[in-house]
Amino acid sequence: MKKSITRTCIVAISALAVFSCQPGKTKQLQLKGKIPGIDKGVFFIGPVSKMDPDYKGADTIRLKNGTFTYSCKIDSPQVYMITGNMATGEPGLLFWAENADVNMKVSSPQLKDAVFTGTLNQQDFTDYIKLQNQLSDQQAAIFKEAESLSEQDTVKRELLRKKYEDFEKGQRNGLGDFVHQHPATVISILALNDLFHQPSVDIKELEAAYNGLTKEVKAMPEARQFGHDLKQTIALQIGKTAPDFSLPDTSGKMVKLSSFRGRYVLLDFWASWCGPCRQENPEVRKAYQQFRDKNFTVLGVSLDDKKDKWTAAIAKDQLTWTHVSDLKGWNGDVQKRLYLISGIPANFLIDPSGVIVARDLRGAELAARLGKLLKL
Repeated sequence: MKKSITRTCIVAISALAVFSCQPGKTKQLQLKGKIPGIDKGVFFIGPVSKMDPDYKGADTIRLKNGTFTYSCKIDSPQVYMITGNMATGEPGLLFWAENADVNMKVSSPQLKDAVFTGTLNQQDFTDYIKLQNQLSDQQAAIFKEAESLSEQDTVKRELLRKKYEDFEKGQRNGLGDFVHQHPATVISILALNDLFHQPSVDIKELEAAYNGLTKEVKAMPEARQFGHDLKQTIALQIGKTAPDFSLPDTSGKMVKLSSFRGRYVLLDFWASWCGPCRQENPEVRKAYQQFRDKNFTVLGVSLDDKKDKWTAAIAKDQLTWTHVSDLKGWNGDVQKRLYLISGIPANFLIDPSGVIVARDLRGAELAARLGKLLKL
């Protein structure tokens, strides 16, 4: 699902987003650019975390004879976006905004050809965006292939699942390598946050990448926040007690995770709009049918925000176990703060005493692990 990488990138970027554009005597961001083939026009610019189709958080750039100059005081260095028209889907340009001179060079009227130069951080950010684009293209190709498969194409689906697992491993390695290669730049905090949100990331990978940062970078507020989140992540590792919570089911009745004590339970985070989740549902259903009479069940937690789509997906995919949701999408306390969910599908296999014994089981892995645990 292409949204997953895009969203992860924006989550990481938004973590650095504190902004203010106002007149001042101190040095400002000075962005200069020239767009050949366009004499006049209006573009929008602003912090990526504040951009929306209505441009409520954006400033404007007006071209005169194909050139422009934009000044803004940046209170905290962060990612900015320049875009022509978000409503029509025109892709935005991301660049690193700080109080320095930055140049935008475009070789054609197509904004996608723009190159930003001027600071070392901008060069590091350019490298980071190149990595993100490469990963996004690889992921999109896999999802396109998945769309052509039916539920009956079990062999091809299993091969594609393994292909996606290899992609996820390469993605983690790529992000980790970026941090190790850029230990003295704030851009590595973006990459660390991105790595932090990858499915099945090894805590040791995160610690190694974080510990490789320079003291100066670690002293930044964003790095300190990451260190705090890293400690929270440790609380969700295998061998730790799963944090308890209560959420309403499809009828509005509150369901508590601890009420499943005494059974193995798969805590499954998913959503009706999530293609990979829907692709995984037949495997979860198969495991549920095989082990439901052997002290196992599933508790589905949806990241939907519309009840009708949530319940329709449950019925269509024949998911007959308990389902709960606060219908707050990504922003519910359970998914966002308690379990730090930033990519789905995601799951936790919890034993009868409430301890996490496995995470992010995919495909036949769930049934295989249950078979060993239940000694069947």
